[in-house]
Amino acid sequence: HNMSDTQHQQMMTRALTGPHGDDLMRLMHDVASNERSNGVDPTALDLARDLGWIDGDRRLTALGFRASDPLREYLNWESRGRTFTYSEYFPLLSPPLFAGKRFVEIGSGFGVNLISVQDVATWVLGVDLDPYRLSFGDFLAHRTGRPKPRLVLGDAGAIPVKDRVADLVMVIGALQYMPFRRVFAEAARMLV
Repeated sequence: HNMSDTQHQQMMTRALTGPHGDDLMRLMHDVASNERSNGVDPTALDLARDLGWIDGDRRLTALGFRASDPLREYLNWESRGRTFTYSEYFPLLSPPLFAGKRFVEIGSGFGVNLISVQDVATWVLGVDLDPYRLSFGDFLAHRTGRPKPRLVLGDAGAIPVKDRVADLVMVIGALQYMPFRRVFAEAARMLV
């Protein structure tokens, strides 16, 4: 498996948007959840192995572990009706909050929250530390038929964005992994 990152990303996007994409996502979900699935699509198994996500014993590889989280996030987003994370519990997190706003999400992953509100927001920007997670943005755009949200690789404590560019800065479900004092300082710096 000596392919470039670009080749891998292209292969991943083709696999996830192709005729076996749903089966591949279900397989990865089941493997990550330690569930033995019956009737596994052999093509999905081959794709997962070719991508380096599972080994010969159907266990997650290190790369597969990194891939399983965005896929789980995507499946959850679809099952919520493509709505913002936690919006079913907190009505404030519905599209009107983002209307006409410049929105930065720290720890955005590959952008499901961003794509949920990009039609109502003035602009959206996602920042994430993991380039592999960001590489799922092409899959997301292709799968949803929506423009890929703007995503940048960056550390939450030193975000590569100018001062006073955002009306709204948000961190959802990721702050516990971040240097929170630096993140709050960065959010304050970016806010208008």
